[in-house]
Amino acid sequence: MWYEKDFHHHRRNFLSGEGRSDSTNRLVVAREDESDVPKNPARAIRSFLKKYLLQSSLHGARYVVEDELKLFERLIWACIMILSICVVTYINILLANRFNSSPLQTVIENVRYPVENILFPAVTICPEARVDWSRLEEAKEKFIPNATEDVQVLFGNFVRIQDRTIENIYYDDPKYSVAKNETFQAFNSLNIREVFESVKNPCENILKDECWWGHKRFRCCDIFVPQKSELGFCYAFNSLVNDLGLTKWDENEPEWPARTAKYGPGSGLRIRHVGLEMTIIIHHPYSWPINGFFFDSDTSSQIALKPRVSYVTPSTSRYDPVSRGCILPVSFP
Repeated sequence: MWYEKDFHHHRRNFLSGEGRSDSTNRLVVAREDESDVPKNPARAIRSFLKKYLLQSSLHGARYVVEDELKLFERLIWACIMILSICVVTYINILLANRFNSSPLQTVIENVRYPVENILFPAVTICPEARVDWSRLEEAKEKFIPNATEDVQVLFGNFVRIQDRTIENIYYDDPKYSVAKNETFQAFNSLNIREVFESVKNPCENILKDECWWGHKRFRCCDIFVPQKSELGFCYAFNSLVNDLGLTKWDENEPEWPARTAKYGPGSGLRIRHVGLEMTIIIHHPYSWPINGFFFDSDTSSQIALKPRVSYVTPSTSRYDPVSRGCILPVSFP
């Protein structure tokens, strides 16, 4: 038998969602979230950019898309942002060009570097009188025996070239006006180096007195050796670009190249010469002598040196020699 009161019908509220299961609620919420995503890709990108600019820490970016601002205010902020980006880009281009034009920078690492670790510079002495004319007749007998008088005169003019530099010959020096217009085809078979070495002024005629190195007295010709240069045959101290210097280097001779741990007058090299004009060239022991100082005869002079040593970091090898401004040992083939 059925009674009406036995059936309790639960009234559902479709507006509030009462009586729905939890799974149904979750499904409805998920559908509502998916409905908020724009289906148009352009709108999706615009929505993403707007959210990004509103939360960006870049100054002024949020005002470009702020809905509370008027259109002209947002345009002003947009112009400010564009102008700022252009200025920053221009400055970065200037800095990049400046860096590429001078990629290397020299900095001082240590002002108390030990002096004894630095090579003492080479000293090359080139006398103005480079030919010993008393040895000319001996050279004639050696290189042009039984020669005619004209050939002997021509040989004398040929030797006279050694007595001065190339500049004296080709810049209208009256002493060499004859020699520069002559040809020396008669001496094509001669070894020019041997000829000039046979008539060069010996060291004993140039450095007659004693020399001092490190407060020690030496015979000058014991520490000065023949050296070829653009000024002709000279004599060098502590140079490795001559035959004797290379021999000492190959034999690992101690205290070579020379160094000094002292400073002040008398700590370096002292030379005394009388009655000769000469050019003294101060250069690195590994480099060729090029430019120097002219000293007149019977004068007293001092040359003060400030030691400095430099090196390059491995990162500089990626630049070409033109940008670097120097040639590294690894640059040679």
